Amino acid sequence: MWRAATHCHNWCGMRYQRAEPPLKIDGLAAARTYFAGCIADAANLGSAGIVLAHNHPSGDARPSDSDFRATRRLAVAAEAIDCSVLDHLVFGASDCTSMRQLGYL
Repeated sequence: MWRAATHCHNWCGMRYQRAEPPLKIDGLAAARTYFAGCIADAANLGSAGIVLAHNHPSGDARPSDSDFRATRRLAVAAEAIDCSVLDHLVFGASDCTSMRQLGYL
């Protein structure tokens, strides 16, 4: 999982951070812990926006149902700190899907 934190709403001042463990988020408890850390980092950095990205080892770049649920929950939590999820990118073998382009964000 990669995430980028922005300091203004037009993508200026971006800071990129590669999320280290867990590299694979497996299970609801791990996802909750990881996403709580995303929100805490955004708050500590004073971020205006978050960009998430991850790959599907299957090679299928279509977001899964759990991707949509997690993104929606993270977006709601981000709104509470006046931050927004700008996009969530899902990479497959040779494709990339943007949840923003799908109209989900």
